[in-house]
Amino acid sequence: MEEWRPVLGYEGLLEVSSLGRVKSLASVRTGLRNGTPHSQRRPERTMSPFLGNNGYLHVAPKFGPARKKLLVHRLVAQAFVPGQFAGACVNHIDGDKTNNIPANLEWTTLAENTRHQWATGLVDLRGENHPRSKLRNEDVPVIRQSLRNGIPIKQIAATYSVSEALIYKIRSGHKKAFLA
Repeated sequence: MEEWRPVLGYEGLLEVSSLGRVKSLASVRTGLRNGTPHSQRRPERTMSPFLGNNGYLHVAPKFGPARKKLLVHRLVAQAFVPGQFAGACVNHIDGDKTNNIPANLEWTTLAENTRHQWATGLVDLRGENHPRSKLRNEDVPVIRQSLRNGIPIKQIAATYSVSEALIYKIRSGHKKAFLA
């Protein structure tokens, strides 16, 4: 059974459900149009979430002239998941950023959330997956072979556009290819 609760900070305007849905409540908006009073009735409607660049579902209700982007999982957690504290993050237990039911959400610290991401494989920035990586995993054995063949370190570094220090680290075994 779907249960609806008010969204914190938007009471009377928005509600969130136990199934991760968000709806705007029926309202009457008044104002002036071309200098004459005008009112507009808006029916209750379920909002369509959209997938943000970060992989989370958002809704963007419009109140006044501007839209406000809200994260659906945070709205659900604030309404249905007990244990919120200052500086808390919402963790998706199963790792699926679009599964926003309360049983899949928990309040954690940023450190615990990051550990969970690494433990479940959602984040892996080792080796060639690191944003600043210049070498691929298969380059390291080729570099080692070049060193064994007597090619100068300076030439190898220039070939791969890396520092000589990195080639020295590869030669000494301090830098290894990450094998998944």
